Amino acid sequence: MKKIILSVVAILLFANVRSQSWRPLLGGNLNGEVTAITSYGGLIWVGGAFTQAGTIAANCIVRYDGGSWISTPPLPNAPKSFCVYNNELYALGGFDVGTFRYGMMKWNGNNWQSMAKLNSGGTLYSGDVFNGELVLGGCFYSVDSVTIGYLVRYDGTNFYGFSGAVTCQWLPEPIIRRVVAINGWLYVGGEFDHIFGDTTFCAAKWNGSIWWSLPTTPQFYVADFVSIQGKAYCVGNFPVLNQTTSQAVLIEGSNGW
Repeated sequence: MKKIILSVVAILLFANVRSQSWRPLLGGNLNGEVTAITSYGGLIWVGGAFTQAGTIAANCIVRYDGGSWISTPPLPNAPKSFCVYNNELYALGGFDVGTFRYGMMKWNGNNWQSMAKLNSGGTLYSGDVFNGELVLGGCFYSVDSVTIGYLVRYDGTNFYGFSGAVTCQWLPEPIIRRVVAINGWLYVGGEFDHIFGDTTFCAAKWNGSIWWSLPTTPQFYVADFVSIQGKAYCVGNFPVLNQTTSQAVLIEGSNGW
């Protein structure tokens, strides 16, 4: 009898595992691409190139409570990413408001507040908190009419840059696509060959005072950084690296990737 009971339990557990699968969110589908997603205030915030979420209008932004979509004041354009600083939510991207271009939209609890006026066509791609500041990367050369290129710091009141320049030999201008704080370092990835006094291709890290190069090759693409069990991983497309074939994920070792 005991064997029969154990067999039934095993069958039920196996069936439960096999029954797990991906399923659409309740509330209906979005009618366009999702470009950014985050969790904030107990809700999921979804941004993208869409105008409808289920049965409700959703212009580039909508919230989800686990069962249904929640109408949310619109964003001017699809965001590149979201970030949280001082417990406040920011959407990052290139947002055209009137005749100006902004890189950040701050949620004030009821609506979006435009911030970080960029040069025409400028875009903020990513940001993370490091040493008490929000560090933001993108493709731009001025913020609030001050010349600051590609990576900028925000202290809650003012924007200011780093000493030196960011350059890229194979593009008209460099792009910083990802900024992530991991284990006391700020990791920066994108398309560049020189960052604030240090020659490095597409990936670098900063400890708050010194930039460190990460041995890589030019003209590859960094999509993201992530920390797993205390180690930093670089995610992207790497055509040639240390005489190896293409890879999608690289782990940082004592001498770089």
